[in-house]
Amino acid sequence: MDARDMQCLLQFLKDADGNRYYTGQVDGIWGSRSRSALRAFQSRWPGLNPTGEGDRATYDALQQAVAE
Repeated sequence: MDARDMQCLLQFLKDADGNRYYTGQVDGIWGSRSRSALRAFQSRWPGLNPTGEGDRATYDALQQAVAE
């Protein structure tokens, strides 16, 4: 995944479930808060491994979560 995909992941985390996973300004920096938020989402979504790293399965799950 490229930098744009990672920024989209952060925005999805911010939008999903009323900012439960990521709060604050999306700055495009993939840091410890980003990994923590992604890990929290992954641990709650069936079939995802909570690694804190973005992959295609996580990206697809985030898109689905936002659409619901």
